[in-house]
Amino acid sequence: MRCLLAAAVLATVTVIVSGESFFAFYKLSLQWPPSACSNRQKKCEKIPNTFTIHGFWPQLSDKEEVPPYDVDPQCTDSTPKTADDITPQLFGQQMLKRMDDNWPDLLRESNLGFWKKEWTKHGMCSDYPDDPKSYFSKTLELAETYNPLDQLKDEGIEPGESVYKVSKVVDAIRAKWGYNPQISCKELSQGRLLLWEIRFCVNKGDGDNPFGLQNCEHTVDRTTKKGCKSEEDDIRFPGSPLSGPEITGESLLNYADEL
Repeated sequence: MRCLLAAAVLATVTVIVSGESFFAFYKLSLQWPPSACSNRQKKCEKIPNTFTIHGFWPQLSDKEEVPPYDVDPQCTDSTPKTADDITPQLFGQQMLKRMDDNWPDLLRESNLGFWKKEWTKHGMCSDYPDDPKSYFSKTLELAETYNPLDQLKDEGIEPGESVYKVSKVVDAIRAKWGYNPQISCKELSQGRLLLWEIRFCVNKGDGDNPFGLQNCEHTVDRTTKKGCKSEEDDIRFPGSPLSGPEITGESLLNYADEL
């Protein structure tokens, strides 16, 4: 049976959540394109100079994403829309431009294909299983609200050649929004670490503070074999993609799979 849950207001926008979902919270993952495009076998066609959306992921816990609907259909009591429903017509011209600007596929030619993948893997088990437009719209709203670039610059963290402690990035985000983020790094040859993603942990849409921030349990993503392990790690925030001797093929494929 379909339920309609009225969510509260975030940034003066009223949100309607459709269907009942069974997860703990979301991670809003924003990636830094020069890092994402570093040391790639296939060069990125365009490299935005701001953080872009990687995804908006329902989580069972800090280390465990909700499995895709085709793996576990019990993630929702609604019948989700499929990837075939993700079309340019779904968004309309104005929203489509926002999607292209904020949620580009950095490695491939089709933004739409990226959005379909994210919907199939994450959106179908979100608060909006039968309303993909609202899922993407809410993700855009959050990404535009919490884009961290200006805050990093205000705290003296500028794209370029400088090296920073992971803790400095964590502190900069917490100083602005009051909650701990999660930092994910990309490791190049010779142990060079790049700031790859900043992730915000976000409440579900049916709680006391719908779509508000919460502390991420772990400020460093340690789930990847190659990446940051501690807030004391030194990382670069490159102004343009870096190159060098190829990292291992397995690691390269892992990065490609996550995009």
